[in-house]
Amino acid sequence: MSIKVEIPPKELPERTFVRYVFLDVVEFTRADRSDEDMARIILTLNEIVEHTLVRLKILNEDRIILPTGDGMCIAVTGKSNRDIHLQLALAIRGSNDGYNALHTRTGEIFQLRTSVHQSDDFVLLDINTNRNVFGHGINTAARLLSACHPSHIVVSHVVHDNTCRDPQYMKHYGPEETKLIKGQTYRYYSLGPGLGEGFSLLELVGRYKSRVGAKLALDDIYRLNPGDHVYHAVYGLGTIQTIGPRLNTAPGRQVSIEFPERKHSIRLTNEKGNYHRWI
Repeated sequence: MSIKVEIPPKELPERTFVRYVFLDVVEFTRADRSDEDMARIILTLNEIVEHTLVRLKILNEDRIILPTGDGMCIAVTGKSNRDIHLQLALAIRGSNDGYNALHTRTGEIFQLRTSVHQSDDFVLLDINTNRNVFGHGINTAARLLSACHPSHIVVSHVVHDNTCRDPQYMKHYGPEETKLIKGQTYRYYSLGPGLGEGFSLLELVGRYKSRVGAKLALDDIYRLNPGDHVYHAVYGLGTIQTIGPRLNTAPGRQVSIEFPERKHSIRLTNEKGNYHRWI
């Protein structure tokens, strides 16, 4: 005997206007990358995104971040500048370029594919009661990644039409392109590398490369004093504000570091290898 269970239909919330930035690491699982390399890339990408969200003042309540394994989807839901998703995509690409300019080991260097879109979608709670996004818009943003070249940004025709007359973008969009993806034709435009990041790689290398030393070892950390400089692979040049004593119970020292656009208070052990000596 079967028991019939009646499940009443759920009442859906109103649609929410969402701006999307989809990020995908190019050839993430290629043969010459170890598991450790891939883990470092994801940790670095996380830091780049976190730093950029802070810099652009995109608050926690105004964004939903969905990891995808080899990248992520950033959904901006709050009120903000109409081109905030383009600003976000360009700033992340600029930080990625800067990171690559200061690293020489192949396994540590990575490129991104980036797509930008906007749509009215549903913001729903997932099985873990975390906010998630559902709708045609997020699907479109994900599918546009397949039309993107490494280090380029692909912009949907919706975003293009809303920003193509803005001075900082109008001369940089490529011609309209189309691609058949899963049986549907998508219209898009490409922003090639180098738009509006405020520096060229040659300028960045010339400014920093000669002064960025080896990664901080514990012996280096134990010799640091307030006022000393360190270089972070994502946040740039930082100044030690306060530093605690060396403890026998745990490695490293408690420090507060002031970077140009954020302050960081941590127990500095440099396990991730992001901190370098400044010489």
